Order: sequence, then C-alpha cells, then structure tokens
Amino acid sequence: MGKISLPRLIKALTKLYKIRHIFISLYWARSNGALERYHSSLKDYLKHFIEPTQNNWDDFISHAIFCHNTHVHSSTRKTPFELVFGHTVVIPNSLKAEPVFR
Repeated sequence: MGKISLPRLIKALTKLYKIRHIFISLYWARSNGALERYHSSLKDYLKHFIEPTQNNWDDFISHAIFCHNTHVHSSTRKTPFELVFGHTVVIPNSLKAEPVFR
C-alpha cells in the first residue's frame, strides 16, 4: 500500500465522518470566535490559580481545563463533559461536600 498525502487523508476523513472542513485565516481572531472565547475563558480560570509572577501557569492548565469542562455553559445549559460523554461528570464526594470547619 502506498503513502497517502496529508490533504488526501484529511479529505477522506472529513468525508467518512461527515465533517465540514473550513479554512480560517491565521492570526485573525474573528475567523474562529468559538476557539478565541475558549482561550479567554481558560485565561480567566488560570488567573485564579497562578502566582502573581505568572510563571507557573503551565502547572495549572489541567485544573483550568477541568473547571471549564465541568462548568455549565449558558448557551447550551450543559457542561462540555456532558455534551461529549452524554452524562454528568462524577466528582469525588470530597469536592462536592460543604467544607467542614473545625
């Protein structure tokens, strides 16, 4: 079997999975508004985790993504996790319970 070029592979995959492949301009934020909104939300979440020097943001990127994916969004009234997997995320009870003050 011979090699297949990347453009032909992408064309075949988009046809197979019935994906509408659109091209956007690089470095033009308005061409991909949903992604830009996601990046904005991610930066907002990171602000709550990082130090004032802002040199440890990469340590908390997974926490910020988890927050985003488990937060109910106003446009869909569901979490991104729920839209992808079809059910709500199961969070350990220690994260759901009210804080205990001693």
